[in-house]
Amino acid sequence: MKKQDVWLAIIVGLAIGGFIWAINERTLRITTENKSKRIEKDYLKLLESYFNKQKDIPDEVKRQLLHLRERFVGINDAAAIELKTIIDLIENNKEEIAIEKLTKVIENLLKQKYVKAGHAKDIASCPKLFKILERALELKWITKHEFHFSCFLKDQRNTEAHELAISFPNNWKIIAFFSGIEILYNLKGIPQNKMASH
Repeated sequence: MKKQDVWLAIIVGLAIGGFIWAINERTLRITTENKSKRIEKDYLKLLESYFNKQKDIPDEVKRQLLHLRERFVGINDAAAIELKTIIDLIENNKEEIAIEKLTKVIENLLKQKYVKAGHAKDIASCPKLFKILERALELKWITKHEFHFSCFLKDQRNTEAHELAISFPNNWKIIAFFSGIEILYNLKGIPQNKMASH
């Protein structure tokens, strides 16, 4: 065999080897992409399933708000009316405004309690929400956890009040509603375990 034939055979062999390698790489890339798409599709299905289950949470929020409203009727009718408005807002997909109103109910109840305890002469002379929350924590009207949840509600309320068409993530909304409800039960003096059985 001539030297030129040997080199030609080596070049052809390398070319064929390179071609086979390229096909294998392409096949491997396509297989990997398809596998990745399947994993992503399965993940999206899992997320969809999770979010479908989460649809029950707003119903639980409404149930607890309705229960709270019943407890406030005849004792604090202004709070009862606000709670009805909050429920209506949730049903009309206006959760951000509902969170703002829920925070306002908490603020008003704290101010009423503040005046009744003799820390201010009237509602108008009460401190702003954050200061009254700090004082409520000192007076043990709310727990440390409720204080932090209240600050979260206050921040959400302030965001809603100062920004147009604000939209909170669903998890934030759920946390805000359940935090606000728990604080209202506490301020009203209704134990959580009794509430859950209704």
